[in-house]
Amino acid sequence: MNANGLVSKLNEYLKWMTRLAGLNALFLIGMLSGLVLFGLFPSISASLGLAKKWFSGNTAVPLWRTYWQLYKQEWKTANLMGLLLSITGGILYINYLLLKSVEGSIFFLVPFAFIALVFLFGLVVLWVFPLMVYYKASLQQHMKNAFILGLTKIHLSFGMAVVWFAAGYYSLQLPSLIPFFSFALLFLGWMWLAYQVLEKIRTNPTAYKKAV
Repeated sequence: MNANGLVSKLNEYLKWMTRLAGLNALFLIGMLSGLVLFGLFPSISASLGLAKKWFSGNTAVPLWRTYWQLYKQEWKTANLMGLLLSITGGILYINYLLLKSVEGSIFFLVPFAFIALVFLFGLVVLWVFPLMVYYKASLQQHMKNAFILGLTKIHLSFGMAVVWFAAGYYSLQLPSLIPFFSFALLFLGWMWLAYQVLEKIRTNPTAYKKAV
């Protein structure tokens, strides 16, 4: 490899490091600007939206301006979806506590049914935000298609779960990553897996309306 090629690769590497650090900072700022409660879900949507643009080849988009455009654009829908998912997750958690308190005195199939519900809920959580980045639809339609995609593309769903686990694990092992790269790497890996399917669906507009 000649010197010019090495310099070019190093320059590209530094550009990506800067993008990731910038995205990570913007996610944290966006979350805090909404007092966490109202900033978390728009920040997730905006971060995934920016990652989508990068994967589409738009790596030169202005980082700050693009992020806040996506953040404001998705604020209402993302918070409504986040509220719905939070309520559902809360109900599941309450049911878990109830099952735990009566363990040993319930029908043996009940815990398995509960685990299945949690699994299906997890699939929706993994797919619904990437879907919201790609398409405009009702919350119900998004959740329906997230459920279907989660099951039909179970290998990608598993990959997303691994990305989430890896991001959490290494962040706990190396807390210094959190302010700089942890969230950005999570969104990049998460969106890259969703991109493999959603970009193909995008070329066939009727596919989404037909529930994939």
